[in-house]
Amino acid sequence: MLCSDIFLRLRQGLRHVLAVSQLGNGYMQANKPWALLKGSDEDKARAGSVINLTAQLVCQLAVLLIPYMPEVAKEIREQAQCPESVMTCDTSFRRRLANGHAIGQPTPLFKKLEVEDAQKYREQYGSK
Repeated sequence: MLCSDIFLRLRQGLRHVLAVSQLGNGYMQANKPWALLKGSDEDKARAGSVINLTAQLVCQLAVLLIPYMPEVAKEIREQAQCPESVMTCDTSFRRRLANGHAIGQPTPLFKKLEVEDAQKYREQYGSK
């Protein structure tokens, strides 16, 4: 296999991981658990389900990101307090976190890229 083939497959894999992330974000935004928590007992239960599924997905994304961005994956694992024992890749989407799992304090994973910095990186690394 040529290096360009490997690069292409890695790039495609990362696109799939980022697509899963985008779908998870869309799910969270569409279901608005922060609003559901202010509603009836049924709404609060629904909010718990949405948050649980989202937390499970975050843990899964941390696993999927290991080959691409190991430091980002580690930061996600630490913020979500995913146990090391669940940080393995398998062929199914499985429950990785127990009910009632408490996540840590979330912080931004990436800093905002300012226009001036983007230009500097383009010049430095030759991107157009």
